[in-house]
This record gives sequence, structure tokens and C-alpha cells, in this order.
Amino acid sequence: MEKKKGFHFYSRFAKMTTLGLQTLCMAGFVLSVILAGYVLNSVGSLEDITGESRYCATAGCGEQLALDIHENKDYGKYKTMFETEGSYDEKKTIDIMNPSESDPEKQDEDTTYTVKALRTMCDELVPESIECCYYDESSGELYYEGNYEFEGKEGDYWNRVITRQTTVSGLTIGEIFRDRSGASRYEYLMALMETLSRLNTYLDGRNVNMDSNLKFFVRDMDTGNVYTNVREWENRTRMPEKNKDSILTLLSYTRTDGKIEYDWQPQDSAQHFLQEYFRNDPILSDNEQAIVALDISYPVADDIREASN
Repeated sequence: MEKKKGFHFYSRFAKMTTLGLQTLCMAGFVLSVILAGYVLNSVGSLEDITGESRYCATAGCGEQLALDIHENKDYGKYKTMFETEGSYDEKKTIDIMNPSESDPEKQDEDTTYTVKALRTMCDELVPESIECCYYDESSGELYYEGNYEFEGKEGDYWNRVITRQTTVSGLTIGEIFRDRSGASRYEYLMALMETLSRLNTYLDGRNVNMDSNLKFFVRDMDTGNVYTNVREWENRTRMPEKNKDSILTLLSYTRTDGKIEYDWQPQDSAQHFLQEYFRNDPILSDNEQAIVALDISYPVADDIREASN
């Protein structure tokens, strides 16, 4: 009697098919693990994805707060340079060759300008567009050339006098250059441009948003300079109280000679993100104290409250 030929489950074709399916399944599993790891690393935690945690605990919250502080931190660095007792002061004098010297008696009058004179230069000049300068020995004038917009017209403008503003001693840059060598002239001009750049940064950042659910306080321990968006904290010499009422402190640290010491280990993704972000990125200086907090009652209608919903 002839036997019927049937399909043998353990035939070579079946084995190859099974092996192929197992390989595909394993590859899919590995790929899913890699993708999950990437997503968790980017977002912060499973709670961040599912929304099961409060917004104030997510990496997204930590990132938003860090970026808001970082946006105007240069303003915080330079505010004491152009202010007296917390207010913008055009009568204040700045020695561009030694900007850290605030005592007028110790400033060099030939390299010192009033803030008002520097402000006028900011309005006259376009420092970022200056390509080269030329000093006319006979006329005593300093000129520059560059590609910039002037009176609504774009193009190359040659031989424009760089400035006729005077120092405290009454000298223009051209007059100062008469007694200086080429290298010394260059050093003077670069110091002036750096000072004007700082003034521009300060003027652009003066409107720090005081009406925000973010609350931060940073104090330079060397100068006493305070950078904050809370009016009640502006004149403080000590760190504000932590976790008061609805104010939740997410980051608190002291940085000494660049080395940072946190007040506690991170408890959630937001705190972890903030600690990593500012670990090697001082806000004011290598010697500072800082607090970053959030009003979790979200009384202000800002981007933070919108993101928390």
C-alpha cells in the first residue's frame, strides 16, 4: 500500500522558516529596547511620557526653567557694571582697560568714559560689523569700514569717523591714539568694543520678566551682585527660604572656585536635568550661590503654566 506524502513539521524548509522568524523577533525586541532607551533618555522618565507625574517633576520642566535663566544670564553678569545701587546710572564711570575697578579715584581718566558717553557710542556704532580701522596720523581721526545698514541703506561705507565721544579727561580716541603704538591702539580699541558689547547686552536684557512662575536667585559671592526675577529678593545678602508656601525649590547649590556642591541629590527628572545643566555652566561666576524654584500654584499665565496643563 502506497504511503501518502505529508508535510513534515521538522523539514529543512520549516526549520529555516522558524529560525528566520525567531531572528526577526529578536531583532524587533532589541530595536524596541534601543528606541525605548532613547526616548527615556530624551524625555527623562516613564512618568514624563505617560503624564502620570506632576509637570514640576519632569525633565521638560527642568529644561524650560534652565533655558529661561540662561537666556538673560549675561545681563545678570553685567548689571553691576552699569548700575549704582540697583539702578541704571549714566553718570557712572567705567575704565575700559580695567572695568572691574569701580573706584573713580583709581580709574585712569584717559581710558575712562561715563556710561552716557558709552551709550551714545552704542547708538553711533555697529561694533559687530566693523571689519577694519584706519587711523589718520595727520587729522588724528579714527575711521572704520564695514558692511552695514545706515539710514535705511545697505552697502559698504568707507571712512566714517568711529566716534568723537571723549573720555573723562576730555580726549577723543583719535587724540589718545597719537601717543600710542599700533599694538596699544589695537588693545584700546578691542577693550572699547568689548565694553560696548557688554552695554548692549545689558540694555537688551533689562526687562527681565518679573511676572513668571519661575523664581530664581543667584548671588556672586565675590562681588555681592544679585541676579533674580523676584523683586523681594533683589537686595538679599543671603539665600531665600526654600519651599515656602506654594514655592517648590528644584535646585539649590553653592559653587566655589568652579566646583559645585548641591544641597541635595536629585529626587526627580526636573531636578536631575537642572543639576546636570548647571554643573559646568556658572550663571554669574565661579563663586556663586543659586536657587531655582517654581510656584506650583501657577498664578501667572505664562509658558510654564501652559506646559503644565
